Amino acid sequence: MVGVKQQFELVLAGARVIDPETGLDGVRDVGIGDGRIAAVAADRLAGDVIVDLSNLAPGFIDVHSHAQTVTGLRPRR
Repeated sequence: MVGVKQQFELVLAGARVIDPETGLDGVRDVGIGDGRIAAVAADRLAGDVIVDLSNLAPGFIDVHSHAQTVTGLRPRR
């Protein structure tokens, strides 16, 4: 339907997002659903829970791994 926004379980609003693969470095909303990042958007996202990060110090969501092989170090999609 036109005009209906997707609703996420959690939205991190006003987060600084850095993605070396695409070169993105900017403020975005991050929508999380089913335990995964489902959307990164410049526009406001709708969510059941919205956490406003716009006035907080930077932090990181880091893919932590103890893998010992190149294949094990690759992120799963």
